Amino acid sequence: MEKVKIQSGLRGTKYYIEFPIVAENVDAFSLLTCVKSKMEKGKKTQGLRITGTDSFSEEDKLAYLIEYSI
Repeated sequence: MEKVKIQSGLRGTKYYIEFPIVAENVDAFSLLTCVKSKMEKGKKTQGLRITGTDSFSEEDKLAYLIEYSI
């Protein structure tokens, strides 16, 4: 099994988490829905605020960005 490289940190005043989805049969929409659900819960309990979103597609790669602050 290939080890997935997860990057996270702070860009300016915003936290980020980046990781590739390296599989053909991954339901990325369900993954995104789950992440957004967790973030909605964070809005209520931790003061999380989504500051921006973006998506990118190139050949067989798809990226979705959610910027947030706490």
